[in-house]
Amino acid sequence: MTSPLHPFRGQLPIVNESAPLSRPLPVIGDVHVGAESSIWYGAVLRGDVQPIRVGARTSIQDNSVVHATSGLSPCTSAAT
Repeated sequence: MTSPLHPFRGQLPIVNESAPLSRPLPVIGDVHVGAESSIWYGAVLRGDVQPIRVGARTSIQDNSVVHATSGLSPCTSAAT
């Protein structure tokens, strides 16, 4: 099975080893996923124009799209 982690402009996503990733889903670019977080089926985390930071113990549910607008602000979830 191919990796769901994809580099973009040399930036490879970082996913904590305790964070399960349901497949298939792409995690692209400047994305960090914190400990004990979960990314569910069909979700897309696209850190191509702004960074995405998913804090510890965060759940990104099925078919969600996480993306930010270029030049405005990154997407960050707080740790619990």
